[in-house]
Amino acid sequence: MDRGDPAGAARFFEDPLRRGVAQYRAGEFKVAAASFGQDDSPEALYDRANALVMLGEYASAIASYGHALAKKPGWKEAKENMELAQHRLERLHPPHEGDQGTGGRLPPDKIVFDKKAGQASPDQKETVTGAPQRMSDAELRAMWLRRVQTRPEDFLRAKFSYQAARETGSEEKK
Repeated sequence: MDRGDPAGAARFFEDPLRRGVAQYRAGEFKVAAASFGQDDSPEALYDRANALVMLGEYASAIASYGHALAKKPGWKEAKENMELAQHRLERLHPPHEGDQGTGGRLPPDKIVFDKKAGQASPDQKETVTGAPQRMSDAELRAMWLRRVQTRPEDFLRAKFSYQAARETGSEEKK
């Protein structure tokens, strides 16, 4: 770590928390989340949630922040990051008019499965039948946003925007 090689250092740490920190600093968020998951301390839960946010797994991150807060109530940073993850999740999956609890996803008209799995020829495919459904602009945007991977700079931009909005809102209440 002292030489600026967190990925190399991660291989030498036995402690899952220290190994996770090195993996996180190396940008290996998926393995960092797994390393943090080997420890159930509030700090490991918090760090795991941070790694999950970087992966765009906001719902899992929110749950991990919640577990950290249950073990360490009143933890300001965990609460703020949890609110930020909730805000980001809502922005990526906004409720829209006509959404009947489907989260913006339309159910299929019909799905047909091959009952002879592995016996079909390679050119046979699973079929989905029914008339194609036109999606509204809002549904298309929501579908596109669900597929967008969050980069660190996007996350930080959203975080600072959210914090600025919170500070402006608290000043107006005074």
